[in-house]
Amino acid sequence: MDEIPKEKTVYVTCQVGLRGYLATRILTANGYKVKNIDGGWKTYSAVFQP
Repeated sequence: MDEIPKEKTVYVTCQVGLRGYLATRILTANGYKVKNIDGGWKTYSAVFQP
């Protein structure tokens, strides 16, 4: 975590959402500003296909 800047917002995502959620909780608990793409990449790409 020492390589992740605390002064910037960190955007987190994963394939289906669970790992992104867990990463968000861990980073937030350690003082990071975090945004998670709910539902993961599969859900996001299904909704926003070109």
